[in-house]
Amino acid sequence: MEKIIGIDLDEVLSETVDGVLKFHNYQINGIPAHKEDISDYYIFNIEKYNLNKEDAIKYFRVFLDE
Repeated sequence: MEKIIGIDLDEVLSETVDGVLKFHNYQINGIPAHKEDISDYYIFNIEKYNLNKEDAIKYFRVFLDE
């Protein structure tokens, strides 16, 4: 019987989002943002931030490259 291992990353990703928001002074596209405001896995799907997919990737990439 083959074993399959699953990993729950929700809390890890949530903590990453908080770090990214702090790095960007709790703003997304110039709009105030806090962890509680993130209601979708993809921030470009949250209309109030007016981000396209490419800009959302850049937003995280700047944090990851530091």
